Amino acid sequence: PRILHLDDDHDVLAAVADALGTTADVVSVDCIEDARRALADDRYDLAVLDISLGTASVLDFLPDLRNSEGDLIPAIIFAAHGTDMACDEQIGVALSKSETSIECLVAKIHGGLAHLARTPMEVA
Repeated sequence: PRILHLDDDHDVLAAVADALGTTADVVSVDCIEDARRALADDRYDLAVLDISLGTASVLDFLPDLRNSEGDLIPAIIFAAHGTDMACDEQIGVALSKSETSIECLVAKIHGGLAHLARTPMEVA
């Protein structure tokens, strides 16, 4: 599976990529522009997003988080703030960086990927 990880903290990007090891192909980007380029270049099964990148809000990017067929790409929010946001058909879970270990995040990623494998998401 391919995961797009968008975060401006390079230590978090490296830790998540390292923790996922060979179980997923992680593309790590630190800005929305690079995330858009990555989406245009390849397919992704899941995204991990920090919702606050300096002055940019990833919430504005969520509508663009789609595959080549136009279907929403499921996302996990992993952020310092805003983890009280409501989950919906695209956002499966919102986790706080200060309260969630990288290992717990990786478990949620594996769970999200397993869910996708069992029941493909249908988005209206």
